[in-house]
Amino acid sequence: MAESKASLSDKLLIFIAAMIGWSHDAVGLTITNFVAEPIMNEFGIKKDLLGLIFSAQFIATVPGALIFGYLADKYGRRKALFLSVLWDSIFTALTFFAPSFLVLAILRVISGLGVSWGIGYALLSEAYEPKYRGFFGGLIHATFVLGYVISGVSVSNLYPLYGWRAPYLIALYPIPIIAILAKFLPESRVWLKIQELENIEGRAGGTVPLKRLIESDIFKYVFLASILFWGSEFAYHAWV
Repeated sequence: MAESKASLSDKLLIFIAAMIGWSHDAVGLTITNFVAEPIMNEFGIKKDLLGLIFSAQFIATVPGALIFGYLADKYGRRKALFLSVLWDSIFTALTFFAPSFLVLAILRVISGLGVSWGIGYALLSEAYEPKYRGFFGGLIHATFVLGYVISGVSVSNLYPLYGWRAPYLIALYPIPIIAILAKFLPESRVWLKIQELENIEGRAGGTVPLKRLIESDIFKYVFLASILFWGSEFAYHAWV
């Protein structure tokens, strides 16, 4: 399939949207790190039990990536990206109201489902030329640190004044931004072209058997890359 070229302004909007999505993921995934001690004190739990939340959050990103990846294929990259950011924002902010450790844990796990990295990179890779994808994809991934900084600054400023719950409300900050971006961010032209082709094949009764997809070399490479990626992520976050 011939690649659909995106304009410079479209590429910039896509980069900004993907950057917001991934850096915001970092806020939701790391903010509990900074308020771990007051959480343990309030709910009377030990460090190892709280540590399960950190693990569960990252484990939840796996089914979350599958769910939102499906939505991105079904309804478009743009809608799925906005939905994932909104999902993470709301469930992270709801942690403010957690009446018990169990509710807090459930909210953190549900929040972990709203991972945006894969969708943002799909948008980028379908708009950028191959020679630029790695560089700009790396820049987006580096913005995870930005989210970590936002978490730390939020806690250092809000916790002394309002307690450990208040910093979770900072997770709502992307909502007005994505509301503005929603008016201007283009849908992936590659995705639109695929939908057009699928509509034609659907009318012709053409389908691709699941077995054929699983047996393809592409599936094997994707599966191997996924194992390597999640293994490295697990090792990194276990160490950090």
